[in-house]
Amino acid sequence: MDYVLVKVSAYSILLAALFAVFRSRAIGRENHPFLLLVWVALLNEILTDIFIRYYHTNAVNSNIYVLVEALLILWQFHRWRVFKANRPYLLIATGLVLFWIGENLILSQLTRFNSYFRVAYSFLTVLLSIQIINQQIVAHQRSLLRNATFLICVGFALFYTYKIMVEIFWIYGLNSSRDFRSKVFFISDFVNIFSNIIFAIAILWMPRKREFMLQS
Repeated sequence: MDYVLVKVSAYSILLAALFAVFRSRAIGRENHPFLLLVWVALLNEILTDIFIRYYHTNAVNSNIYVLVEALLILWQFHRWRVFKANRPYLLIATGLVLFWIGENLILSQLTRFNSYFRVAYSFLTVLLSIQIINQQIVAHQRSLLRNATFLICVGFALFYTYKIMVEIFWIYGLNSSRDFRSKVFFISDFVNIFSNIIFAIAILWMPRKREFMLQS
């Protein structure tokens, strides 16, 4: 049962990825980073299965994926105009890359699961998501459940808040109990599935790109 749940959780992103394929041409450019994020997430799950089967660890692809994920999420928030100018966006992106390099290539190795960068970009994602959620509540008091931006940020806030908790468990060694570790990941699987369902619904509600007509 646990193995089935893990696989269902891992590939629950498939539904969102399929919706992204079918709707990609109709969706405006402001949401393209999120669509790319969904496809990269699915690719990482496939690579995880391959790496575990042949190398018995997915640390390398996982560590590389979190950097790509962090930059894609930041790019999406930039497309949503969270940053008033390009400079703060570029500074944060540069900071994330340097942080990742410092932890994974200087202080540690790609072959180990490293948590500090995960906590940092997850915390940033939650903060930016809360900001967007508040903006959407004020600007769109109705039909928030059909608001793709609102739904994505709710999914982000849910998933990355729990991710912060899990990574902190690893940092402080609170996962030493096998039973406790099992319960943490059991809940994590359900959080992941629920978040991916929210993302799939959000893609369905993404507005179509605007069609411009030349006036004669």
